Amino acid sequence: MKRLRLQLIAVLALAIVLPLWPAAFAARELFERSFEPLLTSGLTESAEAGLDVVRAAMQEHKSRWLEALERGDARDTLDTARRERWRLDERRPPESGTALGALVLLRSPEVVTEDSSAVLVTQVRSAASADAAPVWLVRALPDSLVRQAARLSRGAQLLQALRLERDALHRSFQATFLVVYLAMAAFVLGLGLWLTSRLTRPLADLAEGIDAIASGDLGARVPERSDGEIGTLVKRFNAMAERLQTQQAELGRLERLTAWRQAARFLAHEIKNPLTPIQLAAQTMRDACPPGDERYLALVRESAAIIEEEVLGMRNLVSEFSEFARLPEIRASRLDSGELARDLATLYGPSQLAITAGGEGAGVELWADRDPLKRVLVNLIDNALAAQRSAGVAQPVELSFATLAAGGVGVRVRDRGTGIPDSDKRRVFEPDYTTKSDGMGLGLAIVEHLVRHHGGTIAVHDAPERGAVFAITLPQAPLSGGSGS
Repeated sequence: MKRLRLQLIAVLALAIVLPLWPAAFAARELFERSFEPLLTSGLTESAEAGLDVVRAAMQEHKSRWLEALERGDARDTLDTARRERWRLDERRPPESGTALGALVLLRSPEVVTEDSSAVLVTQVRSAASADAAPVWLVRALPDSLVRQAARLSRGAQLLQALRLERDALHRSFQATFLVVYLAMAAFVLGLGLWLTSRLTRPLADLAEGIDAIASGDLGARVPERSDGEIGTLVKRFNAMAERLQTQQAELGRLERLTAWRQAARFLAHEIKNPLTPIQLAAQTMRDACPPGDERYLALVRESAAIIEEEVLGMRNLVSEFSEFARLPEIRASRLDSGELARDLATLYGPSQLAITAGGEGAGVELWADRDPLKRVLVNLIDNALAAQRSAGVAQPVELSFATLAAGGVGVRVRDRGTGIPDSDKRRVFEPDYTTKSDGMGLGLAIVEHLVRHHGGTIAVHDAPERGAVFAITLPQAPLSGGSGS
């Protein structure tokens, strides 16, 4: 997965870097085209022409004012406060002025601005006396002219500043573009690394799970870290591993069962043949013993009885082996559990068996073969009674039939014995498992085989208080593809 991660990172890096050059070129062209109209000579010349017009209008106002002063029209004197604020007295007048009617012009009219207004000021003295003190005269300019002059002046200054700062602005724009692009690239790269890690981690886990399954560890599972297609793939892998583990367990069970059946068939054949001669020889020995010596006769009879008793035990074992090796074929049909429950109640009586479901199971129909199913329940009830006797419990064993919400019929056999340890619950249906001093441990193996051939399942659980519960699930209808009578 490391190589895949590096490949994804490389592709992501190329996807970030490759658009940088065309994006930078496009940004540069955009900058140039945006500033080009502002920096053309035509716009600057237009601004200068506008300023020339304003200057000519100002000069016209100055000339008209001087003509008015020469005619002796009314004039306004500048007050002391504004004169001091504008520092007009710091300007030295010329040595000789220009005659202007009754006045001598000491200072040509000039424009003084303050806030958003502008005025014309000039310095004059009386022509009648050369020693007369000079005075400052003032005349307001039209506001429209002042505003127009201010706008044109600012525009010209801005154009000049743009022309001077063009390269600096270009560098600043490029630097801003690079910073923003690199920041976005870093964010996208970090996000891509995070997504790549999320993508490759489940794949790496999946690869480890595949290796574990390939090495024989069918219990290996892949942690489900994500959703989407990868998560679905992981879930399907885990489901496949679960099925493989179940199939392997089933295959092992079938292999062990087959081996036990072959062994049972062989032992039944080899042991059964000499049992009859042994029994006949013991009987002949007992019958042929001559009368007279009662002591010897009693010994022979006792020995013959022991031989016959052991032969009978051997026959029972051979019979058990034979039944395990040749299990009956299941011929299922529709069966009323009430009839089966009544037969079992008659067989065991209320002191040993209590049927707790639906009036002794009446009304619960299932799809089963009556005799093999009865054999299953008899085996389980006998084991339950034996477990209760060993625990010193005299209560009856509980048997119940019930229709399950998920479909099928549930059959439960509960005892109040010592229970089955958790470590033995998986082995309880194996042919070699037994807790009895007598028997070969084939009873529950036969029970599981018969239940499975009915299309059902069987499991053992702990009872709520004490003891064990054997839970059987059987179909209510013929299995798909099956036949019934």
